[in-house]
Amino acid sequence: MATILIVDDDIATQMILQNTLEEQGYQVAIAEDGKTALELAESLSPELIICDWMLPELNGLEVCQKLRSHPTLAPTFFIILTAQEQLEDSSSMADLTAQYRVDEWMSKPIEIDGLLARVRCGLKISAQNKHLKQAYQQLLYSEKMLNLGQMVSGIAHEINNPVSFVTGNINHATGYAQDLMELVELYGETYPEPAADIEERIEDIDLEFLLEDFPKLLESIKLGTDRIRHLVESLRNFYKQDDGELKTVDIHQGLADILLILQGRIKGKKGRGIQMVQNYGKLPQVQCYPGQLNQVFMNLLNNAIDSLDTNREEDNEFQPQIQITTEAETSDKSGEGWVTIRIYDNGDGIPESVCDRIFEPLFTTKPPQIGTGMGLSLSHKIITESHRGTIEVKSDPETGTEFIIKIPQQQTPTSD
Repeated sequence: MATILIVDDDIATQMILQNTLEEQGYQVAIAEDGKTALELAESLSPELIICDWMLPELNGLEVCQKLRSHPTLAPTFFIILTAQEQLEDSSSMADLTAQYRVDEWMSKPIEIDGLLARVRCGLKISAQNKHLKQAYQQLLYSEKMLNLGQMVSGIAHEINNPVSFVTGNINHATGYAQDLMELVELYGETYPEPAADIEERIEDIDLEFLLEDFPKLLESIKLGTDRIRHLVESLRNFYKQDDGELKTVDIHQGLADILLILQGRIKGKKGRGIQMVQNYGKLPQVQCYPGQLNQVFMNLLNNAIDSLDTNREEDNEFQPQIQITTEAETSDKSGEGWVTIRIYDNGDGIPESVCDRIFEPLFTTKPPQIGTGMGLSLSHKIITESHRGTIEVKSDPETGTEFIIKIPQQQTPTSD
């Protein structure tokens, strides 16, 4: 049942509203001032707020204004209570409604039937507003991923051309260099006493060191180009747009691609890298939507790195660590094969007060310019709906945070 927050410093009004709404089965919370109302709203996420205009510290209009700037609470339906004579000034009410984005006004004394009608209507509108905002954010996220995938695909193609050129020629260059070095050595054996100018040149270029180091230099170039090719391939694997197609894949390979993409963040600054511990079990090939599943892994690992970055900045002695554990198991009830993926970090953990809400759409503990509140929500949807699995979190300020994902080894294609 919906949660409704009543904000009023008049006890009689509180009692009337609370008794009336609880009789209808609604959950009711009470705040006596604007500051407390905002704190309760953030912790309870009520679907509807009934707020008196005249309040201590923050008045009702100011509470509404602050609520509208909150990324999660903005869609909440907001009713302001005021005296009848104030409502009769229609031009003033219209200006205030537009300026503070008030949804509804009600006069005192409260008329019960009118109150309940407004509440029912307000709850429907609040639910629709939240669904619209969630859909809008999901569209933005999907569009962002699509554009990013297209951009990465184009960049990867452009990078591949010169890399392929270097890779294709490095073997020839190595062979040519080897032939030249053998020829130089043969000259040295045939003419052990070179002319003075040749002897001087040999000393200038340090021929002995050159013959020893040049093959190493060519090998370093080859390793570098191989690394670029692997990185480009990992990017293409991650961003390819095949989310609607079930495939049988190696989960470990998907994780390897993501860890390669995140290497820069894992290494960190000033040599204070994150220790990566991979406790991989023997997994079968898993039937899944690989693009979607990779998004989940990427989101969880990025969140873990964000948490550890904060600890690294605050404590020079802190030793950041991420553990990825995988195992295969069989359900005792159905005999169905399952795969479990655990992602753990030893950061400060998730506050207990918000642990139950982290999978809610639009909920985030990050600043608005950093977090959208959609990452974990979409991850939950991908695991539970697309893959018939489960995702849960265990967090403790002393030991860190662990996300546990379980999906079946075989899937049934989802229908539109």
